[in-house]
Amino acid sequence: MGRFRALASVLVLLVVGSAAALADDPDRTPWLGGVSYEKKDVYALGDATVEVHEDPARPREGPTQGWYRLLVLRDGAIVDGYRVDSWPEDGGRTSVALSWLDRAGEDDGVLVATGAVPEDSTALAVAKDLVAAAVGARGPWEAASALLARAVQTDDPTARAAAALTAYRALERARMRFPDHLGVLRDLVVADALLVPLEAGSDRGANLAFLWRDHVAALEAASSLDADVAPAREARIVCALAEGCYALAVAGLGFYPPEEAERAEVFRRALEGVGQAVQEPAESIELSLPDDRALTLSGWRCPGEVPASGVPFHRLTWLCAESQPDAQPKAVWYSLTGEAAAGGTRWALYGWVGGSRRLLRLYGATEPSAPDVLAALRAHAEAAIAGAKR
Repeated sequence: MGRFRALASVLVLLVVGSAAALADDPDRTPWLGGVSYEKKDVYALGDATVEVHEDPARPREGPTQGWYRLLVLRDGAIVDGYRVDSWPEDGGRTSVALSWLDRAGEDDGVLVATGAVPEDSTALAVAKDLVAAAVGARGPWEAASALLARAVQTDDPTARAAAALTAYRALERARMRFPDHLGVLRDLVVADALLVPLEAGSDRGANLAFLWRDHVAALEAASSLDADVAPAREARIVCALAEGCYALAVAGLGFYPPEEAERAEVFRRALEGVGQAVQEPAESIELSLPDDRALTLSGWRCPGEVPASGVPFHRLTWLCAESQPDAQPKAVWYSLTGEAAAGGTRWALYGWVGGSRRLLRLYGATEPSAPDVLAALRAHAEAAIAGAKR
């Protein structure tokens, strides 16, 4: 679980009435990060006991703010720990983040849930609800994560494909039961990056094309912290490369922070190897959808040359997204593609999903003009929309 964050590539007791410093407690000190937290509460959670510890040194500007660590005990032994952070947002709202402490608090933990504090509640009350959900998800998450670790460590390609699919299905089941658990979602994004390259071009690959985009978007929306969304950044490029959607992979390079320039360069070299590292904005197409919605086919042009190796070269690529701010590209995209073959180059307009392509128009050995291709693509897209309305 926590170990996957770096892949580029997881009781009803009396309330304690007086504060007790626990910095010297040999059992709790590692879970409390060596900080002199004060024990504020003990409560029952199923067959477990939860201790609430608050850091008195952190300033609090209001009753809904505070910083806590909640330790989960069974039979008197600590089995889990969670770090709680809260902070004010614009408009007076307070947000809460819950992180699972792996390795007994040796690091900042793994973000597993976020929430907002209602006006009539407190950060601690919200944190208790989040911990209850996290404790329930712990078993399924741990089991699925172990399957993912096995898949990552498998060298044989055939065995890896089977192990990756098993892990993926276990993580999907866990997410269906615990849709708000960000640890499960993060591991599922890692599984996307492992499984999609093995399935690109297959029927399963077409289904995964929709799923991995949803997972990446969900993880990015859940947190603004760089370490938490790193797997989404990696998966976007790995999966886009596997599907041959090079324009999307190039766009994904822009999400890498300066300190990860070396990792981004690995992917840039892969794109250079297929002649697609440079993508320039090209003319786009705006289409009307039902319910007063609109669809944008964003155009990108690669100025390179068709490689003699026969690898498909996308001169023009169109990524589809709804016409609204921050809309994510959909699984369906289009390309004007040239392929070197005996006797010359063959140019064609294709529709793509999951690495599988459908021929929309064959142009032959002569590269068509961009306006001609745009007209053909618009006609195809408008006909598809009209057909869907019937």
